[in-house]
Amino acid sequence: MRNWIWGLAAAGALATAAPASAMDDVFVENFDTLAPGTTGFVVDAFGDGIFLIHISGGEVIVATPSDPAKSGTQVYRGTAIEFHVEDPYNISWPAVGAFFTNSADVAVTLWGYDYGASREVEIFWGMIPAGGTNAYFSADNPAIFTRGLFVSQVPFSIDDFTFGLEGVLPGIPEPASWALMIAGMALAGAGLRRRRPVAFRVSAAM
Repeated sequence: MRNWIWGLAAAGALATAAPASAMDDVFVENFDTLAPGTTGFVVDAFGDGIFLIHISGGEVIVATPSDPAKSGTQVYRGTAIEFHVEDPYNISWPAVGAFFTNSADVAVTLWGYDYGASREVEIFWGMIPAGGTNAYFSADNPAIFTRGLFVSQVPFSIDDFTFGLEGVLPGIPEPASWALMIAGMALAGAGLRRRRPVAFRVSAAM
């Protein structure tokens, strides 16, 4: 079965990440270039018109003590924050993460593209416990996440919405890897139906 890794770290132990920019193979959106009140929007991760990410379900606000920014001065706040890539067949990300400020648990659902079924399928489900944390989700098979949904019963905020892994190109796997990825998704789907606990590790940084 696919090995899933996700980590949480206390806010005080985290290094400050760069503002919205491309860092090698990683893109970070910190919401500072957007007007307060912005709800849904599209970002072009690397400025090439290919890696387009739709973000919705919240509202850009000026950071406050109860909704602090990890970097910059603005955060994105809502109860059902979602991202999806514009072209899930060709574009996906090996990891996603963000700095969360949440007074209640946040449910996380992530999807990837199943080339056998020709559609996106749910491949991960987990919970982010209440408190200010960095949550980082990554798969051992590169190029996997095409959509994500973060839901809580009360509003929460995110900052430094991060896509990608250093040294791993986003996109789709080589054709030789497709069969392995499809088999891995099938196994992950079977595991999700049984709702086994999700393994996680604590990390000191994103």
